[in-house]
Amino acid sequence: MSRQRGKKSPAAWQRALLRPSLVGRILTVLLVWGGLFFLLSVGVGWYTAQEALQHNARQQALDAIPKLDELGTPIYASAGVGEILSSEFSAIPDLVYARYYSASGKELMAQYLRDGVQEVALPPLTYKQLLSLGDTSGEKPYLFAPYAQSDSVVRMVVPIWIRSLSGDGLLAFDMDAAKETVQLIGYMDYALDFSLYQQQLWEKIGKGGVLLALGFLLSVLAGRWVIQYTLRPLARLKEPLQRLAEGEINQPLRSEELQELQPITRAMNHAIESLQERDMELQRIASIDPLTGLLSRGTFSKEMASVVERVGDCVLLFVDLDQFKTVNDRLGHAAGDRLLVEVAALLTRCVPLEALVGRYGGDEFCVLLPNTDQSEGVDVAEAIIRGFRDYEFYQGAQSFSIYCSLGVAACRDGGAEQLWSLADKACFKAKSLGRNRYHVSDSMDATSQEQVRWADMLRDALANDRFEVLFQPVVDTQTEQLVQYELLLRLRHGEQLYPPSLFFPVAERLGMMLDIDHWVIERGLPTAANMARENPGVRLRVNLSAHIIEDALLVPRLRQTLEDAGLAPEQLIFEVAESVLMHNLSAVVPVLEQLRALGCQLSVDNFAMGLRSFQALKQLPISYLKLAGDFVDGWSRLDEVGRTMVGAIRDLASASGQQLIADNLSSERDLELLQELGVPFAQGRYIGAPIGLSAAQIELGTSQEVEQ
Repeated sequence: MSRQRGKKSPAAWQRALLRPSLVGRILTVLLVWGGLFFLLSVGVGWYTAQEALQHNARQQALDAIPKLDELGTPIYASAGVGEILSSEFSAIPDLVYARYYSASGKELMAQYLRDGVQEVALPPLTYKQLLSLGDTSGEKPYLFAPYAQSDSVVRMVVPIWIRSLSGDGLLAFDMDAAKETVQLIGYMDYALDFSLYQQQLWEKIGKGGVLLALGFLLSVLAGRWVIQYTLRPLARLKEPLQRLAEGEINQPLRSEELQELQPITRAMNHAIESLQERDMELQRIASIDPLTGLLSRGTFSKEMASVVERVGDCVLLFVDLDQFKTVNDRLGHAAGDRLLVEVAALLTRCVPLEALVGRYGGDEFCVLLPNTDQSEGVDVAEAIIRGFRDYEFYQGAQSFSIYCSLGVAACRDGGAEQLWSLADKACFKAKSLGRNRYHVSDSMDATSQEQVRWADMLRDALANDRFEVLFQPVVDTQTEQLVQYELLLRLRHGEQLYPPSLFFPVAERLGMMLDIDHWVIERGLPTAANMARENPGVRLRVNLSAHIIEDALLVPRLRQTLEDAGLAPEQLIFEVAESVLMHNLSAVVPVLEQLRALGCQLSVDNFAMGLRSFQALKQLPISYLKLAGDFVDGWSRLDEVGRTMVGAIRDLASASGQQLIADNLSSERDLELLQELGVPFAQGRYIGAPIGLSAAQIELGTSQEVEQ
């Protein structure tokens, strides 16, 4: 920890410099290419200049032959010419030395050394060199010899000839007939120093390189501006694309004038429009009951809370059909659905235009009358009762009289939650008085007050994260190793933790179950993410209610939550109650398929509590079946028939590719019995009571790995 604190975070300019960008990448390519071109240019320039200097030096050395030949020829005719040599040769500034050898090439006749130059022993000419220089049959030969002491000195060796004309006599001399005779009298070895010119060349190359580097730097700066200016239309897309990546789809991209960017902006705007249409459709699906077209319970609850807070005077009617179960059981679900659609249309006709009409769930409906007092609400209730009395439901040749019970409640100081509770209690009272009637709630009884209190606690828990997740262990019955944890929800109020059995009924009535489910997904799963990451062999079981199963955004919301929390889908087992599966099997199975495709495993809770579950078992994409002790009236009281039933369910599950989990274990005898029956997993108070996250991490340890 101290090391991390001691580390200095990079400065903003460093982060900006290290952050990859298109402009930076183009500039990097230009810099690399420009640098290579600069080095290549300097190298080629230096090589060319060096070659030109060598060529000029050799040419000047050749041009000096006549002058040096002229100065050296008298040496071979007379002696004592040293002073003449010094005075004449010193006038040649580039001359380093000049040596004159005899015709044999071995005897030094005379030499000249420039002031400050020490005499250097030079290697003698080879026989082959002397042979090539002694050829007098053609042009005068010459030889460039090496000079090891300096690269800037050109050394040259040439023969010294004398020419004469031969004739028969002085008086009879004929110029045209005379022949020229060439005689080799010696060799001349001299060197010219061009270091001054080479130094001047390097100075010019250096100045040229500096000017070239400055020009290159200016071109890079200008190129950066040109690139930024050219890519500015593309850079303008960064901010809207960033907003789009963050989920903001309200602002379309501005159309660009550049032809290359027009397809991009058109494609992005089309994508934004598609996302907007998708969101509108999802919102419509979430806010509208898909069967009746009325407001869904969640949307109705939000709208009612807003109206109660804004308007104040309003009346809530809670409508419950009296004969719906009869029609649904006798004629089937299709007829029941058609009845609900017709009832929704009937309610819409019987209430004022400004009223809010919603389907609360099942065969229950709700009507909110804004700007209405209790007497006006009673008038609307009577109109609904009359409408139902005149209504007949037909199925083929059969007809059914459908009635309803209504609860009427006027808004008081308790707000929307109190209004829900009053209307619900009034509806229950109408049913108890004989149905096909309405009842007006005029006071808050103790039960209603308790429901309002729970509603306040639930609202506070959702707003301030007062829910907590506990972990109940699941073990392998054969090895007694911990393999899973089931996440159990609790509501904390003060020092007390309340189980779902106390607050779920109120949440169901108030339409808050979906919000609680969302809390479990978005807050509960990240809470357990650390433990799951440290112990990949232990999986987490999460219960899904009927409300979250019907939520069209369940899988996208879950995928995003898992990604944000760093939790692998393979570490999750989602558990669905058998009653939820059997209620609407055709709608639930596709959702389970999506969860399984995501990588999660699935489990059925309270399996075998309904006979239809055996028929549907092979259709379900599940991995686990959980048997509660209630199924066999307690594991400790399991008789021979009960053992046979558990064994049959075990074999059936095994044939379908599922594994059994036994719940509600209360003693060591229960565990031994399950081991005998071959039930692989178990949980319950005997295995371990629900514990908090920190306790679960301590109990697990970080080194335990369990193979499932």
